[in-house]
Amino acid sequence: MVLIKEYGLQVAISICFLLFQNLLQMFFFIFKSKSSVLVYSYVNVLKSRSLCRDS
Repeated sequence: MVLIKEYGLQVAISICFLLFQNLLQMFFFIFKSKSSVLVYSYVNVLKSRSLCRDS
């Protein structure tokens, strides 16, 4: 009985760990894509400003 309890606990912990890892990976992926989009738009804004200055 104790063995089954410990085994179930280990399984639950590993499942939680896997879910947590997946969440972290998703978060990093979203953060990376969002930050790259932000940088891209910022660069575009800077470019358009410099173009406005030139003309």
